[in-house]
Amino acid sequence: VHMGTSLFSNSKHFTLQELAKGVFAAIAIDGGAAICNAGVVDLGGQLLVFDTFLTPQAAQDLRTFAMAEFGVPPQLVVNSHYHNDHTWGNQVFEGEAQFIASIRTRQLMETEGKEELRWYAANAPKKLEELREKMRNPEAGIPDYALKGMLGYYEGLVEALPTLKPIKPGITFDKRLELSGSKRSCALIAFEGAHSGSDAILVLPKEKIVFAGDLLFTHFHPWLLEGDPDLLLQTLNAIEKLQPTLIVPGHGPLGTLQDLQTLVGYVEQLKQTARSLITQEGNLAEQVHHQVMPVAYQDWQMPHLYHDNLSYIAKRLRGS
Repeated sequence: VHMGTSLFSNSKHFTLQELAKGVFAAIAIDGGAAICNAGVVDLGGQLLVFDTFLTPQAAQDLRTFAMAEFGVPPQLVVNSHYHNDHTWGNQVFEGEAQFIASIRTRQLMETEGKEELRWYAANAPKKLEELREKMRNPEAGIPDYALKGMLGYYEGLVEALPTLKPIKPGITFDKRLELSGSKRSCALIAFEGAHSGSDAILVLPKEKIVFAGDLLFTHFHPWLLEGDPDLLLQTLNAIEKLQPTLIVPGHGPLGTLQDLQTLVGYVEQLKQTARSLITQEGNLAEQVHHQVMPVAYQDWQMPHLYHDNLSYIAKRLRGS
């Protein structure tokens, strides 16, 4: 019986979309504790999960879905990059799955990832209280939709942290890894320095589907604060050359090649604005703060990131 999607529309963390037979995208629900999008791919004899969400609570729902749909737990788990919202659900699959990531991602999980865990363990409860206070105070002028995702993030973390156990990948690859089952093949391709130190995409060549992780955000302001914007533009160009018909972003609804172009435009616009700001006299932080966000991006999620991204790119340009 094909139960999948209808059976499992009841997770509060994500919705499921079947992209091809045996290929599912799990799209995070705003306010839930998934935060990022994930994927489930039946390779045939091997069931693969791409990214495991921010929390074990959300990942548990994904495992339950996999069991209901395929009758087996996932045997392969890919972490696209080290950020907590893509890896802290790993523990749900421990003992049943092999974990795969790029060599650099594993290194970053050992270093930055451990730091991140220490920081959240110390600060998440306080951050959650501050956020609830902001939501009770409409005068702060922050739109609800901007806070709802963050509320789900911190509520999920505070619930998860007491039993959270980060799991590192046991299988690593350098630039590319091919995985084949009896039904389909896929490739993992790693790009360094575009979004984080390393980001892997999952390519299903026959189906023309790419799981892009955080190299693509749709209707979301991207997190640009750690990568190189020029490398990101090159990487988006490389993904475009694969000519996928469907792209699953790290955050936001399902995308197409058009969404890659939209993100390219966003980064180019930021670079252009940043260039004009650093040629002006005066305080850069103030100039960034007073810059009006272009209308095209005003209804995107995480609007505060626009000025953070602009400041980051301006400082990089000024530094170079």
